[in-house]
Amino acid sequence: MSLLARTLRSYTEYLISMGRTRELPDLIHAHDWHMVPAGILVKQRLRESGVVVPLVFTVHLLSGVTLPWHYASEDWCGIRDVQYPLRSDGKKVSTLKYSQVWRDVCRNSLERFGCFTADYVTSVSHTYLKNDVRNYVGDIIRGKSGHIYNGCDWNPAEIESTLITDFGEIKPNPIDGEPKRWDLREYLLTKGISKIGKEAETKDPARLHEDSSKRENGSVEAFRSDGPLVLMTGRLSPQKGVDVLLDAIPPVCRVVPETKFLLFLLPSNDSGAMSTTIGKAAKYPDNVRVIFRKHPSVYLLSHLAADVYAMPSRSEPFGISALEAMITGNPVVGTSVGGITETVLDMSTNGESGTGILVPPENATKLADSLISLLTIMQLDELSQRGKEERARLSRKIPIEPIARMALQNRNLGSKLRENCKNRVLKKFRWTNAGQMALARYSAARVLALKTFQK
Repeated sequence: MSLLARTLRSYTEYLISMGRTRELPDLIHAHDWHMVPAGILVKQRLRESGVVVPLVFTVHLLSGVTLPWHYASEDWCGIRDVQYPLRSDGKKVSTLKYSQVWRDVCRNSLERFGCFTADYVTSVSHTYLKNDVRNYVGDIIRGKSGHIYNGCDWNPAEIESTLITDFGEIKPNPIDGEPKRWDLREYLLTKGISKIGKEAETKDPARLHEDSSKRENGSVEAFRSDGPLVLMTGRLSPQKGVDVLLDAIPPVCRVVPETKFLLFLLPSNDSGAMSTTIGKAAKYPDNVRVIFRKHPSVYLLSHLAADVYAMPSRSEPFGISALEAMITGNPVVGTSVGGITETVLDMSTNGESGTGILVPPENATKLADSLISLLTIMQLDELSQRGKEERARLSRKIPIEPIARMALQNRNLGSKLRENCKNRVLKKFRWTNAGQMALARYSAARVLALKTFQK
């Protein structure tokens, strides 16, 4: 952190001393707490040279990191302890030194200091910015903040084409040239996942963590049969709620016993959490596989083959995995927290225009009910496409009554949900959308920086 700040300061001073001011930045964008000193230091040096460059600070995930002023000072990162005009809502409140702002106003918090000194503050969703960030840093961001969504540029057609090449056993449908989703699922569950681990390097740290679903050669054991598939991806972290999903497995399997759960998890340094997760999953050898290894082709195949995506997070600033799920046609059962509430349209309020179901965090019962509901909807749709009819019997499995009525009235509701998911990402969450939002925030930051400088 210190070396980056000093390097950027030196380069800024070099450009100024050489008369190469055209190469100075138009704007400084600092991301998360460890970029705060560098952003503020460069802005400070430019201001001393009479150059107004706005500083934008983005909080992707609050960390609560605090450090004594010594680490930001000239001795370390290089910020000069000169007077800083502290302002709130565009009005001058007092004139303090940078060290006083750091210690007394921001209580040694790098994130608060970044928010106080930045011309504009952003986060990855409106909900996270309004609730979490503002509750932590205070009203200083009022009037100078806005969200910038993340994006997803996954192209399902390109992914499918790549997978047909990677997995020679996957054959396109002779009628439309595309493999059917249920064929992809059957291949993934009964053959595809067994390829994981075979190509793994022996130095892969994930090799240290084996579970009962692994064969002796290190590959993942395939399931003996096909079945509706629930997919989850992400870090093995309390934030992601893997334990909540594992608690929801028994009630789901009581109603839909053939359900398969595929969990692609990034390993944790917490060996206890890994052991607990492996232990819980091992209780359901016919239904669950937990995969800690990387295999990009199988990972992508799982998205094109799944029926439902589970996102039981306890907190989620944005949750880009919801976009990856939706663009590949997977309705999401997610918790009603943070950015998930802005990416996933709840069927309970949006009806057939929804893209999933939102449930309270840490509620395994409602998570299970929602998974059962969506799995059944997807089963109904699949049977309809395959020329089979079991609407009345299957629809009675759906525990959420309004959704059960929707499923009974529309046998192709599953296909409708898949299209809703894809269209929502295409219309609102491509990186071009994120770029336009960023440009709007940059313009606002530039106006505020000039206004503050003129005062």
